[in-house]
Amino acid sequence: MTKMEPLVVVLVILLLIFGGLSGKNKFQSVAEARSLPNDRILSRPASPDNPESFTGKVTYIVDGDTFSMSTGGQLVRIRLSEIDTPEMNQPWSNKAKNLLWKKIHKQIVTIDVHAVDRYGRLVAKVWLGQRDICREMVREGYARVYRRFMYDETLLADEQAAKNKRLGIWAYHQEGER
Repeated sequence: MTKMEPLVVVLVILLLIFGGLSGKNKFQSVAEARSLPNDRILSRPASPDNPESFTGKVTYIVDGDTFSMSTGGQLVRIRLSEIDTPEMNQPWSNKAKNLLWKKIHKQIVTIDVHAVDRYGRLVAKVWLGQRDICREMVREGYARVYRRFMYDETLLADEQAAKNKRLGIWAYHQEGER
Protein backbone atom coordinates (compact mmCIF):
# COMPACT_ATOMS: atom_id res chain seq x y z
CA MET A 1 0.00 0.00 0.00
CA THR A 2 1.41 3.36 -1.00
CA LYS A 3 1.32 6.37 1.27
CA MET A 4 -1.46 7.93 -0.82
CA GLU A 5 -3.86 4.96 -0.82
CA PRO A 6 -5.16 5.50 2.76
CA LEU A 7 -5.87 9.14 1.91
CA VAL A 8 -7.72 8.17 -1.27
CA VAL A 9 -9.82 5.62 0.66
CA VAL A 10 -10.73 8.24 3.29
CA LEU A 11 -11.71 10.71 0.55
CA VAL A 12 -13.92 8.10 -1.15
CA ILE A 13 -15.63 7.31 2.15
CA LEU A 14 -16.26 10.99 2.81
CA LEU A 15 -17.74 11.39 -0.67
CA LEU A 16 -20.07 8.44 -0.08
CA ILE A 17 -21.12 9.63 3.36
CA PHE A 18 -21.54 13.32 2.62
CA GLY A 19 -22.32 13.06 -1.08
CA GLY A 20 -25.88 14.28 -0.67
CA LEU A 21 -25.02 17.49 1.18
CA SER A 22 -24.09 19.53 -1.88
CA GLY A 23 -27.20 18.52 -3.82
CA LYS A 24 -25.08 17.66 -6.87
CA ASN A 25 -24.97 14.24 -8.44
CA LYS A 26 -21.79 12.53 -7.34
CA PHE A 27 -22.20 9.47 -9.54
CA GLN A 28 -24.19 9.30 -12.73
CA SER A 29 -24.00 5.52 -12.91
CA VAL A 30 -22.84 2.38 -11.17
CA ALA A 31 -20.00 2.21 -13.71
CA GLU A 32 -18.77 5.60 -12.56
CA ALA A 33 -18.91 4.49 -8.92
CA ARG A 34 -16.91 1.40 -9.88
CA SER A 35 -14.06 3.65 -10.97
CA LEU A 36 -13.40 4.37 -7.29
CA PRO A 37 -10.04 3.03 -6.12
CA ASN A 38 -11.59 0.81 -3.48
CA ASP A 39 -13.03 -2.27 -5.17
CA ARG A 40 -14.63 -3.33 -1.87
CA ILE A 41 -17.50 -0.93 -2.50
CA LEU A 42 -18.45 -2.08 -6.00
CA SER A 43 -16.15 -4.52 -7.75
CA ARG A 44 -18.37 -5.24 -10.77
CA PRO A 45 -21.45 -3.78 -12.45
CA ALA A 46 -24.43 -3.97 -10.15
CA SER A 47 -28.04 -4.15 -11.29
CA PRO A 48 -31.24 -5.85 -10.10
CA ASP A 49 -30.15 -8.90 -12.10
CA ASN A 50 -26.51 -8.73 -11.02
CA PRO A 51 -26.24 -7.30 -7.48
CA GLU A 52 -22.97 -6.81 -5.63
CA SER A 53 -23.30 -8.33 -2.14
CA PHE A 54 -21.37 -7.76 1.06
CA THR A 55 -21.94 -7.64 4.80
CA GLY A 56 -21.32 -5.07 7.48
CA LYS A 57 -22.47 -3.74 10.82
CA VAL A 58 -25.19 -1.08 10.90
CA THR A 59 -23.87 1.96 12.77
CA TYR A 60 -26.43 4.73 12.25
CA ILE A 61 -30.03 5.07 11.09
CA VAL A 62 -30.60 8.27 9.09
CA ASP A 63 -34.31 7.79 8.42
CA GLY A 64 -36.75 5.02 7.54
CA ASP A 65 -34.99 4.08 4.30
CA THR A 66 -31.36 5.15 4.78
CA PHE A 67 -28.61 4.00 7.13
CA SER A 68 -24.84 3.84 7.50
CA MET A 69 -22.87 0.64 7.92
CA SER A 70 -19.27 -0.30 8.54
CA THR A 71 -17.75 -2.82 6.15
CA GLY A 72 -14.12 -3.65 5.60
CA GLY A 73 -13.07 -0.74 7.81
CA GLN A 74 -15.15 1.72 5.78
CA LEU A 75 -18.35 3.56 6.56
CA VAL A 76 -20.86 3.56 3.70
CA ARG A 77 -24.35 5.02 3.32
CA ILE A 78 -27.11 2.63 2.19
CA ARG A 79 -30.51 3.48 0.67
CA LEU A 80 -33.07 0.66 0.90
CA SER A 81 -34.07 -0.34 -2.61
CA GLU A 82 -37.60 -0.26 -4.04
CA ILE A 83 -39.22 1.43 -1.05
CA ASP A 84 -39.89 4.95 0.14
CA THR A 85 -40.68 6.00 3.70
CA PRO A 86 -42.03 9.36 4.87
CA GLU A 87 -39.48 12.17 4.80
CA MET A 88 -38.35 13.91 7.97
CA ASN A 89 -41.08 16.14 9.43
CA GLN A 90 -43.81 14.16 7.64
CA PRO A 91 -46.30 11.99 9.53
CA TRP A 92 -44.86 8.56 10.37
CA SER A 93 -41.25 9.53 9.56
CA ASN A 94 -40.06 9.04 13.14
CA LYS A 95 -42.00 5.79 13.45
CA ALA A 96 -40.45 4.45 10.24
CA LYS A 97 -36.98 5.47 11.42
CA ASN A 98 -37.54 3.88 14.83
CA LEU A 99 -38.79 0.65 13.27
CA LEU A 100 -35.73 0.41 11.03
CA TRP A 101 -33.57 1.12 14.10
CA LYS A 102 -35.24 -1.71 16.04
CA LYS A 103 -34.78 -4.10 13.13
CA ILE A 104 -31.15 -3.52 12.16
CA HIS A 105 -29.24 -1.08 14.41
CA LYS A 106 -25.92 -2.63 15.50
CA GLN A 107 -26.77 -5.78 13.54
CA ILE A 108 -24.67 -7.50 10.89
CA VAL A 109 -26.60 -7.23 7.62
CA THR A 110 -26.01 -8.34 4.06
CA ILE A 111 -26.73 -5.90 1.30
CA ASP A 112 -27.30 -6.64 -2.37
CA VAL A 113 -26.29 -3.41 -4.11
CA HIS A 114 -28.24 -2.68 -7.27
CA ALA A 115 -27.19 0.89 -8.02
CA VAL A 116 -25.69 4.11 -6.74
CA ASP A 117 -28.15 6.98 -6.38
CA ARG A 118 -27.60 10.63 -7.22
CA TYR A 119 -26.40 11.28 -3.65
CA GLY A 120 -23.73 8.59 -3.81
CA ARG A 121 -25.65 6.16 -1.59
CA LEU A 122 -25.55 2.47 -2.40
CA VAL A 123 -29.10 1.41 -3.27
CA ALA A 124 -29.55 -2.09 -1.89
CA LYS A 125 -31.83 -4.87 -0.79
CA VAL A 126 -31.06 -5.40 2.90
CA TRP A 127 -31.01 -8.81 4.57
CA LEU A 128 -30.84 -9.68 8.25
CA GLY A 129 -30.27 -13.40 8.02
CA GLN A 130 -33.14 -14.61 5.83
CA ARG A 131 -35.29 -11.55 6.57
CA ASP A 132 -35.87 -9.09 3.71
CA ILE A 133 -35.91 -5.78 5.60
CA CYS A 134 -37.21 -3.77 2.63
CA ARG A 135 -40.18 -6.12 2.32
CA GLU A 136 -40.84 -6.02 6.07
CA MET A 137 -41.01 -2.22 6.03
CA VAL A 138 -43.67 -2.39 3.29
CA ARG A 139 -45.53 -5.33 4.82
CA GLU A 140 -45.78 -3.56 8.20
CA GLY A 141 -47.06 -0.35 6.62
CA TYR A 142 -44.05 1.89 7.26
CA ALA A 143 -43.02 2.21 3.61
CA ARG A 144 -44.64 2.31 0.22
CA VAL A 145 -43.32 0.62 -2.89
CA TYR A 146 -41.21 3.04 -4.92
CA ARG A 147 -42.75 2.11 -8.25
CA ARG A 148 -40.36 4.20 -10.31
CA PHE A 149 -37.45 2.03 -9.11
CA MET A 150 -39.29 -1.25 -8.49
CA TYR A 151 -38.06 -4.50 -9.98
CA ASP A 152 -39.79 -6.98 -7.65
CA GLU A 153 -43.51 -6.70 -8.38
CA THR A 154 -44.38 -9.05 -5.50
CA LEU A 155 -43.85 -6.08 -3.17
CA LEU A 156 -47.10 -4.64 -4.53
CA ALA A 157 -49.08 -7.46 -2.87
CA ASP A 158 -47.41 -6.69 0.47
CA GLU A 159 -48.24 -3.01 0.07
CA GLN A 160 -51.86 -3.81 -0.79
CA ALA A 161 -52.15 -6.09 2.25
CA ALA A 162 -50.84 -3.29 4.50
CA LYS A 163 -53.33 -0.87 2.92
CA ASN A 164 -56.20 -3.31 3.42
CA LYS A 165 -55.26 -3.71 7.09
CA ARG A 166 -54.74 0.06 7.39
CA LEU A 167 -51.29 -0.46 8.91
CA GLY A 168 -48.80 2.32 9.58
CA ILE A 169 -48.92 5.06 6.96
CA TRP A 170 -52.10 3.56 5.54
CA ALA A 171 -54.04 4.06 8.79
CA TYR A 172 -55.28 7.45 7.64
CA HIS A 173 -55.08 7.15 3.85
CA GLN A 174 -58.17 6.48 1.79
CA GLU A 175 -58.15 3.86 -0.96
CA GLY A 176 -56.39 5.14 -4.07
CA GLU A 177 -54.67 7.98 -2.22
CA ARG A 178 -50.89 8.23 -2.77
